[in-house]
Amino acid sequence: MLVAAATTVVALQPGSSGTTPDAAEVARIRALTAATYSPAVADLQTAIRVALASDDWPDDLSPGVDAAIVEDDVPADVAPCGQIGDADVAGCTWGPEDATRHAVVVGDSISLSYVVTLRDTLPDGWSLTALGAFGCAFTDKVRAHPDHAIVDGCEHRKEQAVDAIRALRPDVLVVANMYVPRPVIGKRVPMTPEEWRTSTATELAPLRPVVGRLVLLAPPPSDVDVADCWSRVAAPADCEGRVTTSWAAMAAAEAALAADLGATYVDSRDWFCAEGRCPAFVGTTPVKNDLVHMTQAYQRAIEPAVAERLAELGVYGPSAASGSPRPSRTPPPRPTDPGRAPAAAAS
Repeated sequence: MLVAAATTVVALQPGSSGTTPDAAEVARIRALTAATYSPAVADLQTAIRVALASDDWPDDLSPGVDAAIVEDDVPADVAPCGQIGDADVAGCTWGPEDATRHAVVVGDSISLSYVVTLRDTLPDGWSLTALGAFGCAFTDKVRAHPDHAIVDGCEHRKEQAVDAIRALRPDVLVVANMYVPRPVIGKRVPMTPEEWRTSTATELAPLRPVVGRLVLLAPPPSDVDVADCWSRVAAPADCEGRVTTSWAAMAAAEAALAADLGATYVDSRDWFCAEGRCPAFVGTTPVKNDLVHMTQAYQRAIEPAVAERLAELGVYGPSAASGSPRPSRTPPPRPTDPGRAPAAAAS
């Protein structure tokens, strides 16, 4: 089953104050999004559109952009799960010991950046296992990466993930990889969207009989690296991204693959962008810490919208119709966290 998020255009206009939208403008935006989107996505879309209409960074941005840029991509309890060594199924599973339903998420660093969002929004009686690895896309090809340890170990790690999926036979398998074009080992030009579709199909097709629902979850649109655009004198517009034609082509290829495999494609654009424009902050939260990865705070901020969308699509079945996440099981990162994820985590 192919299901993509439908988006209706809601006109964006500058705030009448010239800096941030005033109360009347926010009310106008809220009314339009409420008429277009489901409740949690409407709330997020309102915040996204207010951010896009703002000329100034929020005074209470948390974490600050400087802190966000050096923040680890994922929380401390998730980071070890993504190292390129042996997969730790038991140590990377969350949920009740007596869980009767099981979900697995696999892919590169994008899959790891969705772990917190997915585990905090699991329905009752479900557990989640993270089998993704930094820099190691879940396709049948190994993509080029500056870390040779990742290139050398990716194939073995994918084999371990496949073995674990066959053993677990999950009710839901979520696959999430970045769409940033990269060449495969031995080639100089990036994979085309059609090559990506074929390579991913080759990896996933043999697993189709051993999983219940297969979900292809799109990454955040990637255009502007906040580390490159940010400075003390930068305006929010300097760090505003777009849904690029490259990202859209990869999304179309993956959506077509979902149709081929009888899977569900989940379009992420409504969680990050409005009308193809993607702000660097939403509310008081920075969205990304680099080109592609969400900040830890934004991973939690999108939980209601993600839960609502997955419930609408019936990802966890008709008995899991509620889209309200439980309180986050992941503590907020300390503002003084000294560094990014380890070198092996860059992907």
